[in-house]
Amino acid sequence: MKSFFVIVLPFVFSASLPADSLPESALAKCRNEVTNFKVSLTAAERVKLDLLNGVWTTEEPEKGISMQIQFNETGSADVIAFEQKGGVNFGIAFWEVEEFQGEAILLWTAKESQKTNVLRVQQICEGILLEDVLTQKQRYLTFHPLRKNKELSLLKTSLSGNWTSATYPFDIDGADYELGTTELMAGAFLEYKIEPDGTYQKSYGNKSIRVLETGTWELSKDGKYVLFHQIEEGSTEKMKATGVAKILHFDGDELVLENSLNSSKYDGLFSTERRAFAFVR
Repeated sequence: MKSFFVIVLPFVFSASLPADSLPESALAKCRNEVTNFKVSLTAAERVKLDLLNGVWTTEEPEKGISMQIQFNETGSADVIAFEQKGGVNFGIAFWEVEEFQGEAILLWTAKESQKTNVLRVQQICEGILLEDVLTQKQRYLTFHPLRKNKELSLLKTSLSGNWTSATYPFDIDGADYELGTTELMAGAFLEYKIEPDGTYQKSYGNKSIRVLETGTWELSKDGKYVLFHQIEEGSTEKMKATGVAKILHFDGDELVLENSLNSSKYDGLFSTERRAFAFVR
C-alpha cells in the first residue's frame, strides 16, 4: 500500500471560516463540548478532551483529498486520507497539547518527516479552528461524535469469526491488464479469520497458490471502518501496511466491505482496485 504522508502530512493550511462569520444556523448548533467543560480545567486540558472525544474531518480541495482523524490517548493520531479518484490510505502522526500565555497550542508531528507544526487552537461551534503560528494559515477541523463504547464492543464481538468471499474476489481486465487476470482463476478464494483478541488472518489465492497475511485489527472510533494492520512476514510486531475497509453492510452472517487487495507478490495477480467485497460466514 502506498504511503501518503508526503501528500497530507504535515498539514497544509488554507483559508478557513472564522468563528464569528459562521452562519446563524451553525451558531445555534454549538457543540456541548465547547461550553460544558469544568471551569477548573486549563485551556490545554479542554482542547485535549475535545480532540479525544470526537472524530475529526478536514479537506484539501486543491489536492483532491479529504481526511478523517482520530486522536488517541497514547499521543498518536490515526489519519485516513480519501482521494477523489477513490484511493484510501492510512497514516500516523503524533500530537500533544501545551499551553502558552493562556492559549492552547497543538503540536502536530508527521511520523515520517518528523516535522512539527505549532498550531494555535480555537474551539468553535462546528469544530476547531487551527492556525499555524508561523504562517498564520488556517485549517478547519469538523467534529463528529464517537460511537458509544458499548456499541463498538458489540460490533467488534459480532465481526469476529471466519468470513469467506461470496463472489469471485479478484479483478478481471482486458489484455493490457495491470491488476487481476483476463480470465477467472480456478479455485479463487478470499477469506478472513477475525479474532476477538484483535488479531486476524487473511488468506487468498487459487487452486495452486495460497497467500497468508497476518496482523492486528481494530475499529475506527465511529465504527465505520475496519483497520487491518498487516505484520511483516517473519516478524511478530513490525507493521508493514494498514488496510482501510469501510463497512458497507453488516447483518449477522453477511458482511460487505469496501476495500482493495494489495498483494506485493505474483505481479498484481491478486491485487484489485478498491471495490465492494461480499462475505458470508
